[in-house]
Amino acid sequence: MFTLTGLWFFRRTLYLRINGDKELNGLVLRYRSKLSKDDCQYEFDIKKRGNNKWSAKLNLAAIDLKVIYWDVYAITEKGEECISVGRLRNMIRFPLYDGKYKDRSTGMFMHPYITPEVDLAFQYREYTENDTLWFRIGEAFVLLLYFMMKPVLKKKNIILVYEKFCQMAEDNGFYFFKYCMDNKMEETWGANIYYVIDSRSKDMDNLLPYKNNIIGFMSLKHKLYMLAAKYFVSTDTRKHVYAWRMRMSMIEHMIRNTPLVFLQHGVLGLKRVEHIYGKGQIGSCNLFIVSSDYEKNIVQKNFGYEEDEIAVTGLARWDVLTDKSNSIIPGGIDYNMVLVMPTWRNWLEEVDDETFAQSEYYKRYKEFLSSPELIEVLERRNLQLCFYIHPKFREYINEFDSMGRRVRIVGFGDEPLNQLIMRCKMLVTDYSSVSWDVFYQHKPVVFYQFDLPQYIESQGSYMNMDNELFGDKVLDAEGLIAAIDWYAADGFRNKDVYENLYQNYFKYTDSDNSRRIAEYLQMRI
Repeated sequence: MFTLTGLWFFRRTLYLRINGDKELNGLVLRYRSKLSKDDCQYEFDIKKRGNNKWSAKLNLAAIDLKVIYWDVYAITEKGEECISVGRLRNMIRFPLYDGKYKDRSTGMFMHPYITPEVDLAFQYREYTENDTLWFRIGEAFVLLLYFMMKPVLKKKNIILVYEKFCQMAEDNGFYFFKYCMDNKMEETWGANIYYVIDSRSKDMDNLLPYKNNIIGFMSLKHKLYMLAAKYFVSTDTRKHVYAWRMRMSMIEHMIRNTPLVFLQHGVLGLKRVEHIYGKGQIGSCNLFIVSSDYEKNIVQKNFGYEEDEIAVTGLARWDVLTDKSNSIIPGGIDYNMVLVMPTWRNWLEEVDDETFAQSEYYKRYKEFLSSPELIEVLERRNLQLCFYIHPKFREYINEFDSMGRRVRIVGFGDEPLNQLIMRCKMLVTDYSSVSWDVFYQHKPVVFYQFDLPQYIESQGSYMNMDNELFGDKVLDAEGLIAAIDWYAADGFRNKDVYENLYQNYFKYTDSDNSRRIAEYLQMRI
């Protein structure tokens, strides 16, 4: 076993001191990635300081650092071992600890963190205001105020509802909150229910009827009520109720055990996420909402939850999901709308613009959107293609050029996604869970999976992509354009082979999903 006994940054160099119970032959900093093409590691210069003691240094300015995660491994005759942080865990976890390497030219920085196995690792990412010492001092003030007010705040029986990054009010969180407000669940439960959202969000208009129950994200009230909350109800993890991705946070640490009802952002199937949402993981919950017995089986088999921790209710947003594909789109133009919504790739998260522009993802969709054959099909079939940029790629929206009136680029948050889902005639996606919402309406889905081997290697899927998909699978732009043309010619009728799968994937098709979720929550309040 090797244990960390010293860690500091000085003049762009990372210094470590390590004790061990065997001979250390080498020490490496390795980039964490599931893709073999991204394998990358750098060797420390090591020097023996005494019996089973070593010092190591690495010039960070001389290596190519990638976002986000880096692990440290000791090389021995018998293989590799992680480095335990030992007693230094208290230093690294101390909220006012400020050890880091910062590249002022790029705004990126590197800092140590402790893995769930209590081993040494590092994050390399953008430096934000949430990483400053002043931010953590502000947290200390909030905590002092909270402990003074705790008896009063706890009596309120606070339930906080929120969605991704507290930026939205259009997903399962909003529709469940709306149900609670419209059906006076505060009185039924003897609780105070609030919706947390950034006051600058474009979805604020959706919440105007409930303005007395709205809390501004990162306001003082938000922080105090978050600490006092009896339950979180969300489409995502506890981390989304507070500042995203920061150094060790006292407040984040305190809310880790607040009970969470996980409404989900979408149906499980196409993307493995048990390492995030599994029981005991950082995104674990107390009640896991699912749409069907098929999905419940996935959660029981892969996530480690007991049967009474999973509720088959259907998704809250499906209460209002209706086919509006024959309605007029904004601007009054009577087009049939084809929604194209690719999901993100975890190997492209937070890459720079140059790397993104060189990626297969960008090149494939650029080729598709600029294809003369696509424009010809859109014109001949009287279609409009709406290309919806995933939130992970919203900063790259300008990289996708519009091709005139038949192709429309929509950024995350620019238009309510649920309205686009209801207005579309069909969906083109790759691995996005939005495909379930479209299939729920009996509309055709085409899966554009040009990078399937790479996706399976890096992300993985619970479904068999060869025989369990509920839509056509295509591998290139030519096949995708042909599929759009075929469905348009056939009046956007879903194929019988996929309709036959419908009952397997959906248990409820009524408008009572929020009611069922509320009934499960009531048993826990």
